[in-house]
Amino acid sequence: MNIGLIVIDGQVDFCEGGKLPVTGANLDMCNTAKFIEDNMDRLDIQLTLDSHYPFHIAHPLAWINSDGQQPQPYTLIQEADVCGQNPVWMASNGLAPAPGYGSLSFQQVQEDYIKTLYASKRYPLVVWPYHCIIGTTGQSFQPDLCKAVLEWETTRRSVAERFTKGSNLFTEHYSAIKAEVPVDFDPLTKVNPHLIDNLSQYDLLLWAGEALDYCLANTFRDTVVELGLDAAKKMVILEDCTSSVNAPGAENLSKDFLDEITAQGVKITTSDKVFTKTI
Repeated sequence: MNIGLIVIDGQVDFCEGGKLPVTGANLDMCNTAKFIEDNMDRLDIQLTLDSHYPFHIAHPLAWINSDGQQPQPYTLIQEADVCGQNPVWMASNGLAPAPGYGSLSFQQVQEDYIKTLYASKRYPLVVWPYHCIIGTTGQSFQPDLCKAVLEWETTRRSVAERFTKGSNLFTEHYSAIKAEVPVDFDPLTKVNPHLIDNLSQYDLLLWAGEALDYCLANTFRDTVVELGLDAAKKMVILEDCTSSVNAPGAENLSKDFLDEITAQGVKITTSDKVFTKTI
């Protein structure tokens, strides 16, 4: 049986003590590392890495209010907050030309993004703490996970592929498959055919990583869209290897996701029981 493990954003900044800590994430990564170490000969591994610049549409630096103040982390920006007659939030770079958008300004691009996000996804933009900044320690893999992956690569004389996401300034990129709102001129925001091809090869695909309610959930959903509902029946969530952000106002996202995927035939178990319960 061809078994794959995909670890979503198992990075320092998502663990306790990081810039965007997810409660339980450090233990999740320790459990994931042990699972890899205990099953070296059974697993293939795929890894994703959240990778941002400080200026990003979902970071405070991109927005200001009428007093010139940036939003606090975990602020929800609704369409009416940006596009109404009396906007609460405006693009911090105002009418300056947005790179890649010709004559369109930052304000126009950010307004359009908020409108499109709400129309297509039906949720507001979340302003996150600065996290996973490219080149910083916080972007790196959690140490236990990193050690286990390097040991797997050395033992297997193989490569655990890394897939980065999130470096486009003007779109969120929760899913490793594609951005929330793909950007026409940026192929890195569109469906990643290489990752999809990798995931399609497995008879059993195990899911771990951070966070269950955002990046794991959205990557999972997009994978099912690309591979079809039958693929969902080959997938298992390792519940001791993932935790939730539970951002204010979005506390039900994980429950909704798990209810959705179990209805599709997806199994949920722990890393120490997965091979006794699913094979």
